[in-house]
Amino acid sequence: IICVLGGSQALASDANPMIQAAASALASRLLADRASHAVVVLGDGGAAAQQAFAKGCGDGGRVRTLLPLGRSSGSTIGSDMHAGQNHNEMAKVLALMGDVYLLLEGGDDVSQQVTSVQQHGADIVPLGVGAMVSDTLAAALRKPAGVQDEVWEALVAAQRLPADVVAAAASIVAATVETHRQAT
Repeated sequence: IICVLGGSQALASDANPMIQAAASALASRLLADRASHAVVVLGDGGAAAQQAFAKGCGDGGRVRTLLPLGRSSGSTIGSDMHAGQNHNEMAKVLALMGDVYLLLEGGDDVSQQVTSVQQHGADIVPLGVGAMVSDTLAAALRKPAGVQDEVWEALVAAQRLPADVVAAAASIVAATVETHRQAT
């Protein structure tokens, strides 16, 4: 399960195309393969980054939005899933369910989710750092096992072109999903 984390703030003007490109790259690598059981789960679905990601996931057949009971995302992409009575309970479930988490953007509002995910041993792959990810979050991220140093550096280097960041993120998420699939 690939979970997507993103904050509630508005996206930088150049972030939306990069997020959609990353979703498209992941969709073509993981979601289009009928033998793959990869599913993308969006947490709460209301954040602009997560909506941009969902739009890049092809037909949305493997996209799920995790929401508290009784809520609807209103999205035409994918389908809704429910867990917990409120946002905090839903966020706890989200922190437990993923094999790998794609961090689209975020500041202090995402820090608690990142901490919870790391405490459970899941890998977090940032979609670049810099304007979209706070310095605190960038410092907390660690390279997933089995990922080559140069691929990780291509992802987190602040001066990389968006296409390089997207390619590195897609490669790392695909490798991490495969590692988790082999372990189970």
